[in-house]
Amino acid sequence: MGQRILAVELGADEVRAALAQRTWRTLRWIDLYQDARQPDEADLGPALGRLAGQADKPDFVIASLPAHMVAKRLLTFPFSGRGRLEKVVPFALEDHLPLPVEELAVGFTRLAHQGDNAQVLAACVRKQELRAYLDLLASAGLEPAVVTLSALALAQVVSQALAGPGNRLVIELDRGQTSLVLLDPGRVPQALRSANEAAENGGYNSLDSAGAVLALARQTLLAHGAEREASEVVLGGPEACRAEVVERIAEELGAPVRTVAELGCFDLPEGLAPKTVAFAGCLAMLLQAAGDHNHEILDFRAGEFAWRGRPATTPALYPALALGAGAALLLGLHVGLSIYASLTRLHALDRAVVAAAAPVLAGRPESAAAARAALRQRIAELRRRLKLFGENLNGPSALDVILALSQGLPPGLQIEVHDLTLQENRLSLVGSAASYTAVLDTAKTALAKTGYFYDINVTHATAGTRPGTVDFRLTASVNENPERR
Repeated sequence: MGQRILAVELGADEVRAALAQRTWRTLRWIDLYQDARQPDEADLGPALGRLAGQADKPDFVIASLPAHMVAKRLLTFPFSGRGRLEKVVPFALEDHLPLPVEELAVGFTRLAHQGDNAQVLAACVRKQELRAYLDLLASAGLEPAVVTLSALALAQVVSQALAGPGNRLVIELDRGQTSLVLLDPGRVPQALRSANEAAENGGYNSLDSAGAVLALARQTLLAHGAEREASEVVLGGPEACRAEVVERIAEELGAPVRTVAELGCFDLPEGLAPKTVAFAGCLAMLLQAAGDHNHEILDFRAGEFAWRGRPATTPALYPALALGAGAALLLGLHVGLSIYASLTRLHALDRAVVAAAAPVLAGRPESAAAARAALRQRIAELRRRLKLFGENLNGPSALDVILALSQGLPPGLQIEVHDLTLQENRLSLVGSAASYTAVLDTAKTALAKTGYFYDINVTHATAGTRPGTVDFRLTASVNENPERR
């Protein structure tokens, strides 16, 4: 879901606003609002309240201070870091003003860089006036995240649509107040001046009221060493919609005059396009808040007036954020699919183990783990049974060895076998005989002739526990292939 951005501008007797929705790819213009102060209303608070109700709780608000409330200066510094400028600009501005910096709210924007040098437009307003302005907006339920100057925002937006050499004057004409910005041939603001004429002539209600604008324009050109005639004049604001005012300014200044609508700075839908000139200041502020123009915003909300809410997301970051989110999603999908594939193969292997073990175990195990446990138990049991037969899989069986032993000993040989062990093709025989000769000669010779035994030795022979007998231990190796012996 996009972010709804509202740009608010206060005139002498009316309020104007532009509302748009910013998504990660587009800026969609929603509507333009205008409400005038009624004769029985002391200030613009009620008009702001009606306008805020139409805008329906925007996510982000940017507002413009009336230019006549603000003092402006162009300053140059031998460094351009914003952190250092924030500390130095207020004190540098104090040298040009009769008030101490403690009583002022200061905002600035970097206009141009030349090496390490920075050209800065600094502006200040009395803290009590800024606080009263914020309270007025708050009474309507609006809390601006940025408080700036609409005339400067308009000049910066217009500068990107201009081409060709020469100085330009960008003039915002409102009822009773005028703001003017001089752009040098490099499209960098060189002056920002304003005049409040409401108390004197009630706004631009006649051709004669344009005289103050013309005088302000000539003074600005002369004060900054520019040519007496500007190469072009660009107009915006409610009074720029009046053809007689535009013609008077063009005639007196002797320069081509165009409105912001003719420059095509704002791509408004068909239903809103006719209001482009009247709402030029609001539209320019909204574009800057949405990040569609690469200019720093001059913001008075710093220090004790700093806004603590959620800032507008810079649209330049949206593609990177979207790509990062997409990459993370693809990575998560890849990991998830890999895990799923591994689990699928594991389950298939488990099913194969269960199916293979079922015939051996005389029943289908509940799981592969149960099958493995049952198989281990059966193998251990088979090993115990095999041990009973001497664990001899490559040679004659234990029964064959016992049979060869019984048949190999001559009949009538008086031998009693007490213990017989067959371990790893090695026979061990413990018993008693009538004499030592019967064991040493007769038994050894007879066993060797069977072809089953070799390396026959009597390892122990002593007088038996019974009189006239001999206890003995006989060992022999069992031939693995007795047929070949």
